[in-house]
Amino acid sequence: AGIMGAKGNNGIGISGVNWEISMMVLKAFDERGAGSTASTLAALEYARDKGAKLTNNSWGGPNKSKMTEDELKDHEKDGILCIAAAGNHGKDIKKDKAYPASYKVDNIIAVAAIDSTYDLASFSNYGKKDVDLAAPGENIYSTLPGNSYGYHSGTSMAAPYVSGIAALIWSYDPSLTADKLKQTIVDNVHYN
Repeated sequence: AGIMGAKGNNGIGISGVNWEISMMVLKAFDERGAGSTASTLAALEYARDKGAKLTNNSWGGPNKSKMTEDELKDHEKDGILCIAAAGNHGKDIKKDKAYPASYKVDNIIAVAAIDSTYDLASFSNYGKKDVDLAAPGENIYSTLPGNSYGYHSGTSMAAPYVSGIAALIWSYDPSLTADKLKQTIVDNVHYN
């Protein structure tokens, strides 16, 4: 949440990508990060039912779920953009799938992580055709529970950068469709 939308220019903590973002924070996992297909599906359905324009999916795993895939296809039909972390196992997700990033649904932007030198982070999953882009994901300082701050690494840090950018672009041009917004983001990536 902090990476996407922490208020900026206020002398407190950090500044997010989009200082004026409207955010719906949904809890699908417990404090240890454990969740289930049912809990993530409930969060995705709730977001769609409440009119979310995009979802940040900083979660994932190797198991494919037909129900989750179908829900993301419903998101696509409803014009919702899905930003998905590519995963943190240093593997090519063409072979070693990481869902939801690996679902073949057009509204998904799969995000890898880069380090401070703009190289792929050593832990980040990747994929020439299966990952759309990369964003900062190593030693990222952001908000933490309990009104504190700290450093974390992972594609779960990279995905919110892209979600914040998507929300910022949409705030300037709300007429963009999800597919046009995805194309705009992907077409304007800087390659190192």
